[in-house]
Amino acid sequence: MFPWLRWCCGRWLVNRTRILKITDDNIEEIKGLVQGLKDTLNPQDLRGFVDSFLVRQQEESDQPGSYFHNNNLHFTVFSLFAAGTDTIAGTLRWGLLLMAKYPHIQDQVQEELSQIIGEREPRLEDRRNLPYTDAVIHEIQRWAHVVPISNFYSTSCDVTFQGHFIKKGTTVTPLLMSVLQDEEEWEIPHSFNPGHFLDEKGCFIRKDAFMPFSAGQRACPGESLARMELFLFFTFLLQRFRFSPPSGVSEDELDLTPYLGLTLNPSPHQLCALYNMFPWLHWCCGRWLVNRTRILKITDDNIEEIKGLVQGLKDTLNPQDLRGFVDSFLVRQQEESDQPGSYFHNNNLHFTVFSLFAAGTDTIAGTLRWGLLLMAKYPHIQDQVQEELSQIIGEREPRLEDRRNLPYTDAVIHEIQRWAHVVPISNFYSTSCDVTFQGHFIKKGTTVTPLLMSVLKDEEEWETPHSFNPGHFLDEKGCFIRRDAFMPFSAGRRACVGESLTRTELFLFFTFLLQRFRFSPPPGVSEDELDLTPYLGLTLTPSPHQLCAVSRV
Repeated sequence: MFPWLRWCCGRWLVNRTRILKITDDNIEEIKGLVQGLKDTLNPQDLRGFVDSFLVRQQEESDQPGSYFHNNNLHFTVFSLFAAGTDTIAGTLRWGLLLMAKYPHIQDQVQEELSQIIGEREPRLEDRRNLPYTDAVIHEIQRWAHVVPISNFYSTSCDVTFQGHFIKKGTTVTPLLMSVLQDEEEWEIPHSFNPGHFLDEKGCFIRKDAFMPFSAGQRACPGESLARMELFLFFTFLLQRFRFSPPSGVSEDELDLTPYLGLTLNPSPHQLCALYNMFPWLHWCCGRWLVNRTRILKITDDNIEEIKGLVQGLKDTLNPQDLRGFVDSFLVRQQEESDQPGSYFHNNNLHFTVFSLFAAGTDTIAGTLRWGLLLMAKYPHIQDQVQEELSQIIGEREPRLEDRRNLPYTDAVIHEIQRWAHVVPISNFYSTSCDVTFQGHFIKKGTTVTPLLMSVLKDEEEWETPHSFNPGHFLDEKGCFIRRDAFMPFSAGRRACVGESLTRTELFLFFTFLLQRFRFSPPPGVSEDELDLTPYLGLTLTPSPHQLCAVSRV
């Protein structure tokens, strides 16, 4: 049954010294971990197995022959780590392979995770609220039966079992897979079907025939640990990644033939893990279905407000003194009023104004939040900005024409945009013809997404690309310099249409705030403790944080 045992014994003789050395190293590491827990032990607040063992060890310290001694503790911890490593890893490999094989099941798991957990990390207590996911994990264990054969048992007396006489002292090995694939216990035992663990209402149900950890007094002692790890690892992976066959391989071609050994693992295979960069999109689509009426009502209210603003500008329009975009649009509308099919009509004007307000709101706000956080993080840079503002502007309000006289402030604003790269990925493009780019052939019609952050953090373009350094935009004399690699608004004909508006708003808002306020961490928090980890979404914004704004006026 286990032909590899002959090979394994031979390898043991060859690699005995190396294997024992690895085992000794593991035991030494465990000793260090145990000692750390021992040094911080609080008998009133037990953190887990080791704490419980140490307390029992103290209680039985005067009992000769007690099993609660250091050597037993170290090797028990080693066994907990070692015994479950292969089986848990094997079960997870089966799980990911089955998700790629059956994408409709993967869809349902990820939809449930998005609705219940969202973007936070999964917790063990989530299991009761994830019946479908829990059913899938149980079905992976049942269908894969990674451990097909249980421990060896010995009969303690003569016994007759189902008409078979078994003599005392007989070695008995339960065949777990015979129960896990029993046709009398499971509707479709040889197929992967999470419905085996769901009732008619979609609630999770336990099945007596589910025993991947064996049964009785000698069942797997690590069952609770294994169940916990499987749930957390599986949900964490499915929350963040989409698993699929590699390019050129269909779901039907994925091989589910097991590799025969003491455990049954998948045969060697490849999978593609597509990182879920925008996990909130799945949640957002679900929320859209729930809140569609409310969202459309808010949109309609915004459009009505814009109509009122546009009408006010229309009533006071002077073609000889254009005040901005709307005035220019209205003049062009008058000029083309007799042209059928003109794009200069009211509906287009209203939704274009709506887009200008909506599209830039999140990115400008995110950039300003990064700017204020970075000023609090690096007070010496904030000092230089405020000193320059005081010298050049004084107490009056900043104006756009001040920018040319504020090189350091302008450099800081540009560096905020470069370092934070609030929009890391540009628009989607499509190649209009076959093209070869840097040795890579790209077929006509291929969707291409420029990764802007790769340019904004290019080590060949910036002196210290991963550090916040306004000097990137200053020459030796302290004058502002433009950089070709600075493209937070993308590039080409489909670059951000609101670039000039955004640059204007960022300059005026940032200088106005820095002129009037000093930004610092909240009491009890140092500059070094301010977290610059971004919050991942379609845009990269700061993680939730607090700042103090102290008036300078």
